[in-house]
Amino acid sequence: MSFWLFVSIFELFIIFILSFYVYLFAKRILETEEKIDSAMEVLEEKYKSISAILDRPVFFDSVEVRQVINDIYKCQESIYQIMLTVGNAVEIEEKNEEINEGKEKDEEGE
Repeated sequence: MSFWLFVSIFELFIIFILSFYVYLFAKRILETEEKIDSAMEVLEEKYKSISAILDRPVFFDSVEVRQVINDIYKCQESIYQIMLTVGNAVEIEEKNEEINEGKEKDEEGE
């Protein structure tokens, strides 16, 4: 009888330890999710601000200025790819399609 009591107490002890670590793991996952959500909001803000800057016409035809603008386009695309990889970016994808349509119209006009 004492053997089964010992086994039961040992199993209960193991269950408490496992429950504690499951709680810590879940807490860490939730904290990470909150950090990712806040980072996604910042990325979305920066994506919108870069889009607004890129919508402005450029009045200087220097090669360097055009190169910087192309670098900004590449940064915007990398921000978009990060957002797709990390989180749900369905709304941003629709906005990106609208922006790309605007870019195509601008390129046709040049």
